[in-house]
Amino acid sequence: MNEENPLDEIENEPTDSLINEEVEEKTESTEVEGKAEEKTEKKKQSRSAYRIEQLNTQLREQEREADKKLAEQAEELKILREQSRIKSEPDPDNYADHDQYRDDSTKWKKQEDAKTRQEIRNEILEENRKAKHKEEADKMAENYAEKKREANGVYDNYQASEDKVIEVLRSHGDFAAQIQRSILRAKHSTAIVNYFGENLDKLQELAFKSPEDQAETVWDLNKQLSAKTLKTKSTAPNPTRSEKGGAPRAKASTGGSKHTYIKGETHMERAKRLNGR
Repeated sequence: MNEENPLDEIENEPTDSLINEEVEEKTESTEVEGKAEEKTEKKKQSRSAYRIEQLNTQLREQEREADKKLAEQAEELKILREQSRIKSEPDPDNYADHDQYRDDSTKWKKQEDAKTRQEIRNEILEENRKAKHKEEADKMAENYAEKKREANGVYDNYQASEDKVIEVLRSHGDFAAQIQRSILRAKHSTAIVNYFGENLDKLQELAFKSPEDQAETVWDLNKQLSAKTLKTKSTAPNPTRSEKGGAPRAKASTGGSKHTYIKGETHMERAKRLNGR
């Protein structure tokens, strides 16, 4: 009677299953090791981020302490200078020590010289500021005058709108100064003036706002009006083709308003006609 040998089962067992089990064990081991490494790396990053935040906090605190110390030193220096400053010109009768009188007199003269130089510098800066402001104001006024000549031919009664706007702005004095400056700086200044001339309640309301809100409102209005095409009136006939293929320039109509827009007319010709030249 033949007895079965346990080794025969091992020898006859399929090798594929053994290989698959070994591969699966290695894969699981690799995944575990990868997760462990990832966890370790995250811990390192977390510790690094925490350390960086600690250093940044310390640096900010040191900067605040340094700024505070500088401010205190500046205040102390200011007090010392004020204490050492001579309030009035030294009088020799008030000094028993001639050398002290001489030192104080020299210091007094230096103080007065420095004060005079500072006053001169301030005057020069103020004159330059006024000159620059005047130059800017003249340029804005010139640009507005040119736009106004064009606006007279675009709007039915632009002068009346402008007069109304000026009256309102003057009634509010300095409180409306920013409105005027913002309008003059705007690209579509005449369109804004015409708008406010037809909507005085909007202008009155704007005059009671802060200068910042006034400037922002005018700027927004300028953007809104820039999106609109200015419409002009025209009584000129449509140009016809000549035999040579060119379009002859339309002549001015003898009737109607002098502000009538004539198609084909150049800007210079129109300006001369509007000014009666």
